[in-house]
Amino acid sequence: MKRIFLTLLPLALAACASTTPPAQSGAQAAADNGTICERDSPTGSMLPKTRCTTAAEREAAQRSTQAVSEAVRNQRSAPPGKGS
Repeated sequence: MKRIFLTLLPLALAACASTTPPAQSGAQAAADNGTICERDSPTGSMLPKTRCTTAAEREAAQRSTQAVSEAVRNQRSAPPGKGS
């Protein structure tokens, strides 16, 4: 019994680690609305995470980043005592 378990364990782990390719219809839908999916492994984790964003979401994030950057730049250039 132990031998069977040890034989099947690597197969079960390999099955869990495999990924399935995205469906063709999903890929076509993603191309239509500008969706881009990225996979990355966060620091301290070996499990990759998939993050999908639309073109509108990426533009909103870029505008937000630019606004924060502009606020920091304005705060640095303010005269002493007038910043915060």
